[in-house]
Amino acid sequence: MSKVYCIGEALIDFVSTSHGLPMEDVPGFVRAAGGAPANLAAAVKKLGAESCFIGKLGDDAFGRHIKKTIDKAGVDTTYLYTTREAFTTLCFVALHDSGERDMIFARKPGADMLLSEEDVANVPFGSGDIMHFGSCGLVEGPTRRAHKKAVELAKKAGCIVSFDPNVRLDLWEDPRELRDIILEFLPFADVLKVNSEEVEFIFGSEDEKAAAKKCLDMGIRLVLVTRGPAGSAMYTKEHSTEIRSIDVPVDDTTGAGDAYTGTVLSMLVGHKLEEVLKPEKLEEIIRLANIVGSITTMKKGAIESIPTLEEAKAFPVEQYGLV
Repeated sequence: MSKVYCIGEALIDFVSTSHGLPMEDVPGFVRAAGGAPANLAAAVKKLGAESCFIGKLGDDAFGRHIKKTIDKAGVDTTYLYTTREAFTTLCFVALHDSGERDMIFARKPGADMLLSEEDVANVPFGSGDIMHFGSCGLVEGPTRRAHKKAVELAKKAGCIVSFDPNVRLDLWEDPRELRDIILEFLPFADVLKVNSEEVEFIFGSEDEKAAAKKCLDMGIRLVLVTRGPAGSAMYTKEHSTEIRSIDVPVDDTTGAGDAYTGTVLSMLVGHKLEEVLKPEKLEEIIRLANIVGSITTMKKGAIESIPTLEEAKAFPVEQYGLV
């Protein structure tokens, strides 16, 4: 059966127990397994498709907790490795009253940064699979080389390649380097997911439609833009549409974008893109992705907050209404 392979970081999110306080004043945190590619792999599985996470954890209690959480979600962890050379990456999250976040990473280095080319060399990518990655794994060192190797192998195998830049400026000494790396990897993508703030950072303009056109002109087939409470938009060469968000009570937005993208990829895996890039089908997928992302914001953390396909389909959208 075809799979969504997600490569990159798995980490522990320590999410503040309170809202509206600066990081230095937060009185306590709740532990939650996370990391964008790991979140996405869990979302794909919960939404009814097969997924595999490729990454590296520290040989420590936090790494063991992440492994247990990913295993519980049903994700294939054949290519999840451990190392004693670095600790599992940690991320401390302070929540605004809106549920948006400030983050501090403990990653100098983190175990995820030590993923190597050898670790990905034997991943059995196939033509019906999807390979998904983000920019946190593109920092200088073994992990960047591992990502390049994985992209090369996936493209050679005929996979759909999905890219979520997932901009985290705190992980880069120079924002210009991050932007250059993102632009270097964009042409390899068939599917791109960005949020509205990332559009301006990457393309130097808030003009979302112009940015989408640039992406489509370079060969990307599907561009997804999430806008937080303002919903989301999708763009293809032939069609574009906007979907409004659901007016749910937001606790923590961690993982919402990953849940959204995971929903989309769970519906694409095993299909040729041209089979799915039809307006009616895509709008159906995006509406479901909006629901899944919205539900994920109603609890703290990511993986354990992502609903199953059955829970998403049964969600009473009418009860909450649209923003």
